[in-house]
Amino acid sequence: MKKLFLLITLGITLTSFGQNQEGVITYAVTVKIMLPPGQAPANMPPPPVFKNQLLFTGQESLYKTLEEDNEEEEENNGGMRIKINRPIVEVYTNQKSHQKVTQREFLGKQYLISDTLKNIPWQLSDQTKQIQGIPCKKATYYNAERKRNLTAWYAENIYLSSGPDGYSGLPGLILELDSNNGEMLATATKIELRKLTKDELVKAPVKGKPITENEFRKMQDDRMREMEQQGGNVRIFRN
Repeated sequence: MKKLFLLITLGITLTSFGQNQEGVITYAVTVKIMLPPGQAPANMPPPPVFKNQLLFTGQESLYKTLEEDNEEEEENNGGMRIKINRPIVEVYTNQKSHQKVTQREFLGKQYLISDTLKNIPWQLSDQTKQIQGIPCKKATYYNAERKRNLTAWYAENIYLSSGPDGYSGLPGLILELDSNNGEMLATATKIELRKLTKDELVKAPVKGKPITENEFRKMQDDRMREMEQQGGNVRIFRN
């Protein structure tokens, strides 16, 4: 009788955990500093680590840059100056309406990109690991157009299909996202399954010049080529 009671209690706990549809996930985001071969100094600084947050409720989520990290950082190594400029980013998704709205900053200006959620053909795996004590499963995807290998670890017990930078399409929330084997790595460091406060609003951003995703990427490419012609080595990380 005691064993039966324990099993029933455990089942109720897991069900309650899985049905929690609100919360805040804090991610540590690491971006590798990539330089051409032979140009990296011997005392190359470690990759910078920033913080982002994902707010979610119902079928909506908002992934955003934490304001405390929106500062430029500079490293001077062996006569080489490395400048890290982290722009403000907000990515809103709505699973019910298949809506995705992204606000991105580039060269001091705000841009607004409205789109629909893409159907990503993830390859699911039976491989598992725990992130902050929560069981996660592995999924992979290769984006041939952008030449990116993505590895996601998602929690089936948090069943909102969302994650960093608006990536979705998995049967659970993404708690870790790896792009190109560590080029960019977002890992959940704090998981709060709770009611959102009145200040934690999950809504689509509205500020910025309307632009398409292709137009925004072309603008980045043009600027990068321009700066390279001026003798600088520039790298813009894009998801």
